[in-house]
Amino acid sequence: MSLLRRLGYISLVFISTLLAGALGYSAIEHWPFIDALYMSIITVTTVGFSEVHPLSDTGRLFTTLLIMLGVACFTFSFGLITNYVIAGELQGLLGERKMRRLISSIRNHVMICGYGRMGHAMCLELQREGKSFIVVDQNADSVRQASDDGYTVFRGDPGLDETLTECGIERAAGLAAVSDSDAKNLMVVISARGLNGTLPIVARASAEDVPEKFMRAGADSIYLPYRTAGRRLVQMMIRPEVVGFFEDIMHDESALGVTFESLAISKGSELDGKTLMEAAIRERTGVYIVGIKRLDFGLVPDFTPSTVLRAGDTIFVMGKSDQLDELSKLLTSSG
Repeated sequence: MSLLRRLGYISLVFISTLLAGALGYSAIEHWPFIDALYMSIITVTTVGFSEVHPLSDTGRLFTTLLIMLGVACFTFSFGLITNYVIAGELQGLLGERKMRRLISSIRNHVMICGYGRMGHAMCLELQREGKSFIVVDQNADSVRQASDDGYTVFRGDPGLDETLTECGIERAAGLAAVSDSDAKNLMVVISARGLNGTLPIVARASAEDVPEKFMRAGADSIYLPYRTAGRRLVQMMIRPEVVGFFEDIMHDESALGVTFESLAISKGSELDGKTLMEAAIRERTGVYIVGIKRLDFGLVPDFTPSTVLRAGDTIFVMGKSDQLDELSKLLTSSG
C-alpha cells in the first residue's frame, strides 16, 4: 500500500471519529454543533482541556468510549505509518543485498550505463542474443523502469569508480555508455578505461565534434545516432533489398538460418600460418569468410586463397550456429 493511500485511510478514520463524536454530543447533551465538535476534538486528541459544558452521566459514558476510540485511532495510524517505514526500508535493504549478491556472481557481462531509449533497445538485443548484462543508472525512474522490465539493475552514478567496481567491471565483457548526455558518457568512458585497460567500450555521442575526445578517453567505438540513422535511411531508399537482406541476417537468424560473427585466431591454433586454401575453412565447417582484419594492418581489402592467416587475426564469417561452433574450435585448437 502506498504512503498516499495510507494517509488517506488515516484521515478518513479521524474525520469519521470526530464527526461521530460531535453527533453523539449533540444528540446526548443537546449542544450546538460547534460546541459538540470542539468537545469531540479535545476528547479524541486527549489534550486534557476542560469540558465545554457539564456532562450528564450518559455524556460521561459516551466521553469514555470516545477516548478509547481516539486511542485506537492513534494506534491504528501509528501502526500504518510504522509498517510502511519499516517494511519499506527492510524491503529496500533486502532487495539491495540480493542485487549485490547477484551482481557479484555475474561474469562476462555487458554493462549498460544509462537506461534511456538506446539503453532499453540494447537490453532487448542483448536479451535476444542470450548475453548477460547489468543496467547502471542513477535516475530513480530509470532504475524503476529497468527493474519493471525484468533486468538486473544497479542504482548509482556510472561515472564513479566505486559504482563501476561494484558492478564488476573487472569481470565484464564490455561496457556501453549510452545516456542522453555526452558529458556523462565521457566521464563513464574515462572511469571505465582507468579501471579496465582491455575492456571493449562503446559510447553514444550526439555532437559531431566529440568523437575524438571519446577516443582519447579510451572508447573503442563511437556511435553517432543521427549520422548513422541518416546513412541507414539513405541506403534503405537507394538499396532497400540489400538493407533488408542484411537486416534479416543480423536480427532474425530464423529467416535464413545463418548469422554473422567475428572470431579471433588464437596463438597456437592449427590455422596459424596457413593460407586460406590450406585451412579449407569452407570445406571443413561450411562457414563463409567475408572479411579478415589484422591487428597491425586493419581490414584486408583483397584476400585470396593464398592469404596467410595469423594468430591475432579476426575473421568475419557467415554461417549457421553449429558451423560457427566448429570454426571456433578450429581457431583455438592446436591441431
